[in-house]
Amino acid sequence: MNDSSHLEECITAPSGAEGVKRILTGLLNELEGYEKGVRTGEDVKCLHNYRVVLRRARVAVSQFRRILPPDAHAYLTGELRWLGRESGALRDYDVYLEALESYQEWLPAELHSSLRIFREHLLENRNTEQEKFTRAISENRYHQFIAWWRKFSGEDQADGETPGNPDFAAVCRRRIWRIYRRMLREGALICKDSPAAALHELRKDGKKLRYLLEFYSQYPPGGKTGKLTSRLRQLLAILGKHQDAEVQAEALIQFSQRPPPEDADANSFFLGLGMLIGHLNALKIQARKDFEAGFQKFSSDKNRRRFRSLCGRRSLIRAGDS
Repeated sequence: MNDSSHLEECITAPSGAEGVKRILTGLLNELEGYEKGVRTGEDVKCLHNYRVVLRRARVAVSQFRRILPPDAHAYLTGELRWLGRESGALRDYDVYLEALESYQEWLPAELHSSLRIFREHLLENRNTEQEKFTRAISENRYHQFIAWWRKFSGEDQADGETPGNPDFAAVCRRRIWRIYRRMLREGALICKDSPAAALHELRKDGKKLRYLLEFYSQYPPGGKTGKLTSRLRQLLAILGKHQDAEVQAEALIQFSQRPPPEDADANSFFLGLGMLIGHLNALKIQARKDFEAGFQKFSSDKNRRRFRSLCGRRSLIRAGDS
């Protein structure tokens, strides 16, 4: 191989550290792009996208922790977790408010007073959380973290991966393989009596896998992953419906334990909330039924071969195998 060919290969196939640096730089650019909208709170999509970037960054930091210096890994982990925690309740209220449109379709007109009371409760709490989060991202702690992140992402870093300091794609393939295997094992154990937490854990692993596939496809020699992600996205959509119904039902149960306003019809108030909770429970049951078919497609032989080919593995465990 001549010098020019070797140079081209080095440019197109980043090392593990270089790949992580590029990922973190891109994520920071995205985060800062949504920051203005998050501060004003006028567009709920900005907060949603902001939190998606935080999750992707947390996955990158956790999955590539052996590449990052220990102190950098610890700092990134702590600050990203802090931002996720500070923005979590605010996003929850946005989700509940968006769901009210569906709730209205589920109830007869004479019970819509329950929704009005619930909406007022949500708006009051959302405004409080918006103020809290705006203060958090106005603190010196936040500005120092963003400045540090920018500086760190631009620094030359030595690969921490061993042995052989593999390229970024090789690191991604190892992590993809590990999480895919774990999802097969976890998913095979889920049945109709499994707790909601089991489906939620599988969903979290699914998001990690989705983001790793995304990272892998961004830089050579990573290839197209559309066929791999299609089944994964379908499974995540089912798990997301289950989680949304679970969380919203719990929020309504907690709200129903509050006494209704004095000017409200107590019977209509509690009847409306009860009907909503019942509808959400029905959605959870349907999502569990859909999960079986969705997981079968995700763990199919055809999909296994795709992951095996991507990760360079000769054999692949079957769901339920030890």
